[in-house]
Amino acid sequence: MKKVWLPLMGLLLFAGGSVFFLFGFRVSKTLEVSSPGSLTVTFPASDAFLYIDGAYALQNNKILTPITKRFLAKGEHTIIVSKPGFWPWSKKVTIESGIVTTISPFLMSKTPHGSLIPESDPEYYRLVSLIEESLDMESIKSSDEQYLLSKNEKTLYLIHEGVPKKVWEGVSLIRSFSFYPGRVDVALIALDTGIYAVELTDNPDQNLAPLYKGLEPVFSLTPNKSLIIKDYGTLVELSL
Repeated sequence: MKKVWLPLMGLLLFAGGSVFFLFGFRVSKTLEVSSPGSLTVTFPASDAFLYIDGAYALQNNKILTPITKRFLAKGEHTIIVSKPGFWPWSKKVTIESGIVTTISPFLMSKTPHGSLIPESDPEYYRLVSLIEESLDMESIKSSDEQYLLSKNEKTLYLIHEGVPKKVWEGVSLIRSFSFYPGRVDVALIALDTGIYAVELTDNPDQNLAPLYKGLEPVFSLTPNKSLIIKDYGTLVELSL
C-alpha cells in the first residue's frame, strides 16, 4: 500500500506546487511565501543584457523600449545591465508584492569617439570661451526646467520643487558639471582625474562610469549633445 501512496503523494505535491507557481506565488530569499512583483527596465542601448541575482534574464533589441520582467520574488535583488564594450551598471533593487518597480540604467562606452580641435579651427577660441564661462556656473537647469543641479565644491545637490537632496559627494573639486543629455538622474562631472557619468542618488550603490581620462579637464556641453573638453591646452570634441 505504501508503494502506491508514495508516487501518488509525489504527484499531488508536484501538482500543488504547479498551481502555487501559476497563481503567482513565490518563495523569497527569507523563505517567505508572497505574491511576486515585477521589474521594468528602460535600456539605454540595444542588445544589452539583463542579469538578476547573477543569472541571465533577457536581452533587449531596441533602445529606450521598456521591458518588464514579471514574477520576481519579494525582496532585494541585484540587477546588472551590461553590453560588450560598455561599463556595466549595477544596483540593488527592492521588489514589492504586486508592485512594478521601474529602473533606467545608463551605459557608457569604454572607447568613446573623440576628435582633436586644432587652434587653427575658426571655432577654437569661441569654444574655449564657452568652457571658461561654464566654470563660473554654480547651478544648471534640466531641459524640462523641473530640476536644478547645484554645485558646492565637492558636492552636488539635486533640487526639485524647492527641496534640495545631496546626490554626490567626492574627495576632489568638481571642475565642471552638467546634466547628462535627456536625463535628470545622471550627471557629467569633471574631476582632477577625468570626466565621469554619475548617477544622481543618495543610495550607497551609486553608479559611476569613466568617460574621459585626463589631467584636470574641464568641459562644456554643446547643443548637439557632444562634449567640448579642454585639457591642458588641448581641445577635444567627444561624442556621447
